[in-house]
Amino acid sequence: YSPDQPKNPGIVCFDVRSEKLSYIKAPPAVVFYCSDAVFIEYKGKLASIVPADPYGPFQRFDMWVLEDVHKHEWSSHICV
Repeated sequence: YSPDQPKNPGIVCFDVRSEKLSYIKAPPAVVFYCSDAVFIEYKGKLASIVPADPYGPFQRFDMWVLEDVHKHEWSSHICV
């Protein structure tokens, strides 16, 4: 948990072939609740599962899917 949302949240990537670091702009919800977010592979893409309310009773979660790594485009899915 972070008390303040970062202005430019991101995920650090490491390319094992080129041995270079890069960054992917991430949705604020993924970074804001980073200790509660889980990264998974979903249909061959990077995804993050974030609880809708990490301090309340479990009712739903949000799944963010990285649709385009070069354009930093994410889609959001609400799962109940």
